[in-house]
Amino acid sequence: MTSLLAIAVQFLILTPWRIQQVTSWILSTQSSQLDMADNAFDDQYEGCTKEMEKKAPQLLKEEMRMNGLLRSEWEKAEEYWKQNMKKRINYPKQFNDFHGTALVAYTGDIAVEFNRAVREFRQNSLNFHFKAFHYYLTRALQLLSTTECYTVYRGSKTKFYHSKRGSVRFGQFTSSSLDRTVATRDYLGAGGTLFTIRTCSGVDIQAFSTKPHEKEVLIPGYEVYQKVTVQGTNEKRNEILLESPKKMKSTFNCFHISTGNTRVGDNNFARSGRRGSPEFLLLLPGLLASLLLPVEL
Repeated sequence: MTSLLAIAVQFLILTPWRIQQVTSWILSTQSSQLDMADNAFDDQYEGCTKEMEKKAPQLLKEEMRMNGLLRSEWEKAEEYWKQNMKKRINYPKQFNDFHGTALVAYTGDIAVEFNRAVREFRQNSLNFHFKAFHYYLTRALQLLSTTECYTVYRGSKTKFYHSKRGSVRFGQFTSSSLDRTVATRDYLGAGGTLFTIRTCSGVDIQAFSTKPHEKEVLIPGYEVYQKVTVQGTNEKRNEILLESPKKMKSTFNCFHISTGNTRVGDNNFARSGRRGSPEFLLLLPGLLASLLLPVEL
């Protein structure tokens, strides 16, 4: 039986790396539950786009030095954008090379790591090295947005569930297709989930994609679905219908412009006014899990 003293000592010597590793494991076990994705970074940059346009280029340079994947994917996308797309696509006056490059890069190989960082932002805000990329991608969708709504499809190899109560959102940038066949053939796993989504914030980005045959509509993580219908559940897959889309206020807004917002924990109140979780409560599940799990996760 582990003594109280031993538990206390183990808590004191837990390294940030160990805590982060355990916390990530716990979060992954909850990823199949559809909810409001409260840990996600959902900044819409309302009222600060001018400031971000000035700040983001330097942020991008700094983050490319720290993030090898971002650097390589951005450089490839920038070349592809300028050589193959820029002159043949119609886009708004405010839309610039940064916005175009961000869209092209997202359709490459960066989406998985980027979206993981976005979903887990509240737990790991100090190591979020996609500040500029998140801004440029968000702004690109805002500039290209129209009044048109779409019915789109998304296949996932993960089996998602819903508690049958409350609205939901993805909390990340979400790829979907106008073609149901693309979603089922290319992305739906044997035991996964097929989403049918009614989106009004999603943008048709086929013209910006390195895979135009996928007929992609990219949905920002802040779009909320007020009606969730689980249409079919069986051993093979779930089918979920998301309707009544609404763009709501974000938890974070102009986070990287506001003075002192270097980390979420520096302010116990979320940007929406809701009280954030104390740091100890964020670490407590990791502590308990570390006492129960083997060292190798």
